[in-house]
Amino acid sequence: TGYDILFFWIARMILASTYALRNDKFSEEKSIPFKTVYLHGLIRDRFGKKMSKSHPETCIDPLDMIEKYGTDALRLSLVIGSTPGNDMRLYEEKIAGYRNFVNKVWNGARFALLNVDKSDLSKDFSPSMIKSFADKWILSKLQKLIQEVDKDLKNFRLSDAGNKIYDFYWSSYCDWYLEISKGEHKNPAVLLHVLKTSLKLIHPFMPFVSETIWENLNTKNLLINEKWPEFDKKLIFEKESRAMELVHEIITQIRSIRAESRVEPVKKIQAVIYAGKHLSSLEEKREVIMRLARLES
Repeated sequence: TGYDILFFWIARMILASTYALRNDKFSEEKSIPFKTVYLHGLIRDRFGKKMSKSHPETCIDPLDMIEKYGTDALRLSLVIGSTPGNDMRLYEEKIAGYRNFVNKVWNGARFALLNVDKSDLSKDFSPSMIKSFADKWILSKLQKLIQEVDKDLKNFRLSDAGNKIYDFYWSSYCDWYLEISKGEHKNPAVLLHVLKTSLKLIHPFMPFVSETIWENLNTKNLLINEKWPEFDKKLIFEKESRAMELVHEIITQIRSIRAESRVEPVKKIQAVIYAGKHLSSLEEKREVIMRLARLES
């Protein structure tokens, strides 16, 4: 509820219910309507004015936004970027921005489905299916995400949880793992496991698109009926994760140098990497580094 009606609505509900049920056979402890109140801020327009029915010019019609950008984008714009008790500004461009994330989720899932066989969809994931450093890195990131999201949701930090899921799916899964998963490095088992687990985490924030994607994964149950992901310490691989982070850093630095030197994106260049003690782990990812950094040798 908004803090502006804390007395007018919340306090009166407690007083009214305890008054109406004072002769009830249940104890007062069981008769009160709620024990926890989540105070969110007021929704304001881009100029800081409170959205109000008495001032229609300050309001955004949610049905118009749903028609234009989708229900999930509207939901995300109201949850992510807001902190409990603080006012938030809502405007069309913000909603449009979250539509981009909804599209990213859709396209990432579509890419994964194009790179697996129908037989892969029916297989259950097991640790024995893990192959590469990249697999161990993304699984470690996923387990840490589950742990952090659980903690945030229990403490009502809804925006923090949403932001972490957003960053993981956009950056770690789509920008890195899916790119690495092309060609010889593809592992359908891990690809699908991370996608399915990500959809479970995303579902409370954007239920409509995630449920539609889930229907295409040859699953028996609706996504909303699936069990919430549980943290598994056995799927944390610290050593391999550090090795993959180094690979990402090398690729990022080469891309940065290319941009600073104004090298054309399509042009391949040569690079010398002094690997030192990391030679074996970098050698394993030679093809990935060359492909993602666009190197000739």
